[in-house]
Amino acid sequence: MEAGPQPQYLWDYMTETRPETRLEQTSILTGDYLFQAGANGLFFAMSKFEPRIYYQFQADAPVSAAIGGWGEVAYVPSDDFRVYALDIVLGKILWRFVGGGPIRQKPRVTDDSLYVTAERAGLYRLNRTTGDMTWRNADANRFLAVNNKFLYATDLNGRMLILDRARGTQLAVYEGARDFVVPLSNELNDRIYLASNDGLLVALHDRDYPTPIRVKNVPELKPSVARSETKKQPTEKGPAKPTSKPKPKEEEN
Repeated sequence: MEAGPQPQYLWDYMTETRPETRLEQTSILTGDYLFQAGANGLFFAMSKFEPRIYYQFQADAPVSAAIGGWGEVAYVPSDDFRVYALDIVLGKILWRFVGGGPIRQKPRVTDDSLYVTAERAGLYRLNRTTGDMTWRNADANRFLAVNNKFLYATDLNGRMLILDRARGTQLAVYEGARDFVVPLSNELNDRIYLASNDGLLVALHDRDYPTPIRVKNVPELKPSVARSETKKQPTEKGPAKPTSKPKPKEEEN
């Protein structure tokens, strides 16, 4: 059997070895950087091309769920009931939002909105660029999908709720979703996916949209010329040891 192209080893980097700084979240990638969060709220950004830390900071509280991302912005849920929008390249907090309860689910990001679920407080729709709240639905417990007219979510009883996308008001309830207990959230297009423990997977969509509508169109992120040249340059230096840096400053209004 002929083997195709194989991965090539480029570099490795050892993070701090304390148990509370273990890596539990998926990295966010930009054109030049890899953004990562430790279990204790230690954030750092490093080069994709060499083992070099550009900045790191310690948040006030540990990360509470998976990190959302859109382009060069990370949306970080925290144990202090907050979601932080962080510019990965600049290392600057753009805005922060305080929910009405613990945030245990990944923030779901589309082109214009951020959907945040807080325990016992419901589902929030936020403006992705400013963090301003558009609406809150207290009954919704998990984001499923969204199109131009409706948002689909589940409540604590597993029922599927059809909400008005613009106002967040409940329009209908689908009881048949109760048996589909495996959570699937789709932030890429308007297709609704339901899965059950017996292996059944169902895809649904609004009859007015026979063709999938993409709701997340992240621009292609290409490495800068400087980073590309750095990648080609051999380095004799070992991994850069992280050093304490001040937390990123929040953008002034």
